[in-house]
Amino acid sequence: MTERYGYDLEPVAISDVLSFVESRQEVHGNIPKVNLSMYGDAGKWHVDAAVSYKGREGRDEHQTFLLKSYKQLWRAEKYVKELAEEHGFSYEGLNPNLTNEDMYLQYQKRQQAKDTFTNDLKNEMTQHSTELQEVIETQLVGDENDQSFLTKKEVEQLISVHFNRIEKGLGHLVESME
Repeated sequence: MTERYGYDLEPVAISDVLSFVESRQEVHGNIPKVNLSMYGDAGKWHVDAAVSYKGREGRDEHQTFLLKSYKQLWRAEKYVKELAEEHGFSYEGLNPNLTNEDMYLQYQKRQQAKDTFTNDLKNEMTQHSTELQEVIETQLVGDENDQSFLTKKEVEQLISVHFNRIEKGLGHLVESME
């Protein structure tokens, strides 16, 4: 049981949320919006669904459901992104106001590591692409008679070196991520 907003929430199945959305639509005649979010508390990452709709007399109504809790952040992120894609819900990301400070720092470090990894990968690929393009332009294009300066075997070796370099670069980046 997780305490949030001053009351206890029990995890519910996504089918319960979908049934609630359908019932609100039937009763009040409008389509509820479902916003997914996460927060970290007590060593777990929680995934919530907040349903917003127009209730009686046109008042804004809200109902929050706890969907799942995970010990690993990446599992919670994967689950919430799959739900958002499958059901067309919006995903607001991590709610820092509800997240324990230590867990929020953990989340920020993970995001920073992801960003660094992505930037390093992009830089490595750009650099390697530039170098490969230079080799192709100077060695493969050939002379004015369209005769290549490289044999088929040399081209195959160049490509092999190219893919080995990519594999090593990716391996290094994955190691640094871990």
